[in-house]
Amino acid sequence: MNLSGTSYHDFSGFAQMRAQAKQADSQATQSVAKQFESLFVQMMLKEMRDTLPEGGLFTDQNLRFYQDMLDKELSQSMVEGDGMGLAPVIERQLGYTPEASALEHTLHRQASSSSLNGR
Repeated sequence: MNLSGTSYHDFSGFAQMRAQAKQADSQATQSVAKQFESLFVQMMLKEMRDTLPEGGLFTDQNLRFYQDMLDKELSQSMVEGDGMGLAPVIERQLGYTPEASALEHTLHRQASSSSLNGR
């Protein structure tokens, strides 16, 4: 699943990611990492808005609703492309990077060859 063209309220995209994640697909891991990065940026924007003083002429529930929508769309656009650098770290933590897959394959091969040799 690619983030470009998706929206924060597109729940069918989450179903696709869930199906891909069950297959341990590296592209699914990238999508999950990008979505998590987007959520992180969204939370960061919300917390920054919460530090502003409340009250005044332009404070009402509708304004907060639209600011929340803006923050969600802004967070999606901020993580497109290279993003903020958090997604690669999340991918490494999830362990489905190509390097981790190659390492796991090598370790399994070494373990099976050493058990066949009677070690």
